[in-house]
Amino acid sequence: MKYLHLFKLIVFLHSSYLVLGEEIEIEDEHDQHHHRYSPSDGTFWLFLLYAFGLSLLAAFCSGNTQGLLSIDMLNLELKQKSGTEQEKKVAQILLPVISQHHLLLSTLLVGNAFACETLPIILHQLAPDWLAILISAGIIVLIGEIIPSAFTTGPDQLVIGMKMIPYVKVLQAILYIICYPLSLFLDHVLGVHLHQRYKIKDVRGLLNLHAQDCGHGNSAQLTKDQMQLLDSMMEMRKQTIMKNCKDIKKVFMINADERYSSDLKNKIRIKGFSKIPVYQGSNRDQIIGTIQTKSILKLTAQDFGRPLSSLLQMQEPLIVPKDTTMLEMLMLFEHERKSLAFICDKGKQVQDYNTMNIQNLIVEEHTNIIALIGLTDVFEEMLDFEIEDEDVHGTLRDYPKQRSKYVELQVITEEQEKQGRGYELKQKLLS
Repeated sequence: MKYLHLFKLIVFLHSSYLVLGEEIEIEDEHDQHHHRYSPSDGTFWLFLLYAFGLSLLAAFCSGNTQGLLSIDMLNLELKQKSGTEQEKKVAQILLPVISQHHLLLSTLLVGNAFACETLPIILHQLAPDWLAILISAGIIVLIGEIIPSAFTTGPDQLVIGMKMIPYVKVLQAILYIICYPLSLFLDHVLGVHLHQRYKIKDVRGLLNLHAQDCGHGNSAQLTKDQMQLLDSMMEMRKQTIMKNCKDIKKVFMINADERYSSDLKNKIRIKGFSKIPVYQGSNRDQIIGTIQTKSILKLTAQDFGRPLSSLLQMQEPLIVPKDTTMLEMLMLFEHERKSLAFICDKGKQVQDYNTMNIQNLIVEEHTNIIALIGLTDVFEEMLDFEIEDEDVHGTLRDYPKQRSKYVELQVITEEQEKQGRGYELKQKLLS
């Protein structure tokens, strides 16, 4: 905007120079031949009306140059999508005009230049040269610049701009033959004025600014917890699941061919997991599914000695590439209605997040499993704190209470089973 004011100053000084220069060069001729209109002449009031109209035109063009061109188009788009009904109406009227940036700029500047150039010439017909220049300077600076700019950039900037749009369109229609080719030239040379879009880092910075100002009594503001959640969600888009997964070697699993027994039942009860991965053969990274712990505990003594694969129906495993992001993982859990996923050592086939179908992340092969991740792990990353959940697959040394129970159960199994009291002690320990 500083260049705009400089341009207007140059235009005004140029017009003033023309008037003064003409007066200096042909001063004697003016004294003899130039006729100034007096208030008793009807033409005086006609020229005065011209001067008044030019002052209004200068004020209109200058004020709207400041008011309309300083409106943030992104802010208008936001109001059009999520504002009140009044804000949506204002945005709907303003956007089509403001989006044609160079056409609007050309129209207002040409109109302002015409008013600034013509006003001193008109006043020259009504008053002495020095007085005409003084009056035109006062009108252009005060009435044509300061007052309208302050008015159109105030608190009601959008509403005032909306009310000015019909008059701007009239001016555009009048100057269209001049300003439209000029705007096309500017678009070609400088490029079209594109809509502003924030990058992820800019949005996160904006959220941090809001977080610094929250808690001051404005119920419409986001709270600090909401800020943290939004920031974590944006961070999850670039964080891969390998950061929050568990090594498959440390995950408690059972063999599909393992036979059901009381020891296996007790071991599963001690672990306390709601779902248990099942692998095939001797290869632990060949996952064939998961089973519900409650389904195993419902089995009776009549099922002892039979393979688990013949007793229970397993759920198909969810297998994903190792470079899946945390946000993609959350979407997959929601889409597949599952809470456990296995990570293989392959990468994604499609890297473009915006064009990728979320189902393309699912890997069909059940081999080369390297890690496991649960829905709780995703929530912990999203909420940025650890959830105390007993259903976390890991090693016994991570859970002192479970380790203690398991050690006591081993003692019972090895020593007191021989005394005939093992069954009673087991039930008491596991109850």
